[in-house]
Amino acid sequence: MAEEVLQETFVKIWQKAERFSPEAGQPMAWLAAIARNRAIDRIRSEKVERARPLDDEPDLERLAAPGTGDPVMREALRKCLGQLEDEARNCVVLAYCSGLSREELAERFGRPVGTIKTLLHRSVRLLKACLESE
Repeated sequence: MAEEVLQETFVKIWQKAERFSPEAGQPMAWLAAIARNRAIDRIRSEKVERARPLDDEPDLERLAAPGTGDPVMREALRKCLGQLEDEARNCVVLAYCSGLSREELAERFGRPVGTIKTLLHRSVRLLKACLESE
C-alpha cells in the first residue's frame, strides 16, 4: 500500500506542479503535505472498504441499546431498520456504527453531501418514530 501511495503522490505532484508557489513555503513541505494527504485518503478509503455489513450483530447491539445488548430493543431496531430503503439503512449503519463522515458517505454512495445529510436526518427521524411506536 505504501508503494501505491508513493506512486499516486508522484503522479499528483506531476499533475499539480504549476500550483507550487515558492512564496508559500519550502518545496519539501509542499511535497510532504501532498504525500500525507494522499496517505490519509488511502487509509480512509480502506476504512470504507472494510466497513461491516448491516447483518453484523455487534453493530445492531451497539445501536440498539448501548452497554446493555437488550435483545428486545435489538429486534425492534432490526424491524425498524428493515423499513428503511437500502441506501438509507446502509448510510445510517455506516455513519453510526462505523463512524463514517457525511463526506465519506457521499463519496461511497456517489451523492452530494447535502443529500446524505438529509437522508441521515430523515432516516433517524423515521427510526425514532418507529421505535416509539414499538
